[in-house]
Amino acid sequence: MQSVTVSIDVPQTPEQVYDFLDVMAHHERFTSHYLTHWRYSGPSRGVGSGATVTAALAGAKTEVIIEVVEAEPPLRCSPAFPPDAPVSGGIAGGCQSGLRRC
Repeated sequence: MQSVTVSIDVPQTPEQVYDFLDVMAHHERFTSHYLTHWRYSGPSRGVGSGATVTAALAGAKTEVIIEVVEAEPPLRCSPAFPPDAPVSGGIAGGCQSGLRRC
C-alpha cells in the first residue's frame, strides 16, 4: 500500500493544534467522509482515548477500533488502528505526522 503525505499551514501554534487534535471526538469532523457512527471509549484525550467507528473503505463497511497509543505534547499523538484492521497506520492527517512551528 502506498502512503500519502499531506501538509497544511495554519495560523495556530503547534500547542493550539495539538490541544485540538488531542481530543478524540474532534477527529470526527474531518473524517466523516469515510468514518461514521462514532462511539467513544476511555478518556476524552491522550493515550487510551479511543473510538469504535464504521469505516467505509473500498466499497466495504466494517467496524474499526481506533486508540491513541502514543503522545508527545505538543509534537505528536498517534491514533492507530489495531493490527488486524483492514487499514494500517495512523489516522490520515491526524497529528501523527508531527506538528512544527513555521
